Amino acid sequence: MKIRSGFVAVFCLLLGLNSVQAQPAPKKAAPNSAPASAAPQSAAPAPAQGAPASAPPAEYDAAVDRAVAEYQAKNYAEARAEFSRANDLYSNARTLRGLGMVEFEMRHYADTILHLEQALASPVRALEGSMRADTEALLARAKSYVARVKVDVTPREASLVLDGETFEGDYANLVLDVGDHVLEFKANGYQSEKRRVTAAGGEDLTLVVVLSATQVAQQRPQEKKPLYKNPWLWTAVGVVVVGAAVGTAVGVAGGGTTHDSPYGGSTGAILTSPGK
Repeated sequence: MKIRSGFVAVFCLLLGLNSVQAQPAPKKAAPNSAPASAAPQSAAPAPAQGAPASAPPAEYDAAVDRAVAEYQAKNYAEARAEFSRANDLYSNARTLRGLGMVEFEMRHYADTILHLEQALASPVRALEGSMRADTEALLARAKSYVARVKVDVTPREASLVLDGETFEGDYANLVLDVGDHVLEFKANGYQSEKRRVTAAGGEDLTLVVVLSATQVAQQRPQEKKPLYKNPWLWTAVGVVVVGAAVGTAVGVAGGGTTHDSPYGGSTGAILTSPGK
């Protein structure tokens, strides 16, 4: 057990994960106290909210030791879990680098790129010298094992299911590990569409997808015309007007009182002979 513990400690130093790597051994301090090299608390401003602590919590070193032991045993899933736990306790460039190394061994090159880029950018226990150079070299290797895919989808609000799992976030610029992948795009009112992509290392691809609207979406309700634009309305109106006109004419022609008299004039007056 002592030999294994010593081996893990040495490997931690190589990974740069041990808190005393490349530093003089601090004087033994009480738990939760600042290191001897740090300024007295009364002379230093309080750290901003969300800023990393000046020293990792006690559980951090134990999580790192377990992560390194699992990594050496090639239990990469377990190593990833322990590195994640350590990074949650005290996020820094070294734990992010450890996560990147584990993902590389698991052939998850897209995740490798994500973690290693974060490690190189982290100011907490920043990577320097040969450790930084090695990380940059590993990052370059990981990038040669992925394809970058520019995705252009219509409609824009379509969601993506990548290899059977819902993709969270923006997929306009995807990073895919080498191999075959299935991309399925979905949107309300549109037919879903699947695309198969074979990613080769180090290439840039462009994928254009236009989803087809479903039948329900295509059958738009007909535009209602105003009543005055309806031809049947004016046909009915015309019939009524003509009928009214004819009725009026007939009524006028048959109006007035008539007399059955040979002497009846057009005025209706009766003419008689003189003396009668």
